Amino acid sequence: ALEIPLGFIPNGPAGESSSYYIELDASPADLPLYLEDRLLETFHPLDANPVYHFTARPSDPGLRFVLHAGKDLPTGIGDPAPSNTIKTSAWLYDQILHVKTGHPSTVVEIFDQMGRVVKREQLTGEGLHQLPFNETSGVYFVRIITGRGIEVIRIRSD
Repeated sequence: ALEIPLGFIPNGPAGESSSYYIELDASPADLPLYLEDRLLETFHPLDANPVYHFTARPSDPGLRFVLHAGKDLPTGIGDPAPSNTIKTSAWLYDQILHVKTGHPSTVVEIFDQMGRVVKREQLTGEGLHQLPFNETSGVYFVRIITGRGIEVIRIRSD
């Protein structure tokens, strides 16, 4: 496996969080690529979802990210999932999108495989929220934005 440290210096106002993204423009089809966010202790599969959204402050570490390429990755099949530090989860069951959040204010955005936003909801209150999901069959990406960070979860609608 290959590991490439990626330097990142946020350019937002001092002491404030700003939103950023890292996007994979192209990659070999048979090479798994994961972006490790060392600050949040998460791994993002860039080969499945080429855009990683996150928030950062100028005080964040400059070597926050590592690009992992190859098969011996910490998030390979059979390995435990990384810890979910922003305390959110989402799943689809019976045309209802269930979003569990531990934050008082959460934005949920659902994207299709072409990157188009098909639904956007502002959730208030912690706990389990249920949203109707009547999209056609396919793979969708749920972006959950809280004051603590951003997470993208892949779902499949049958």
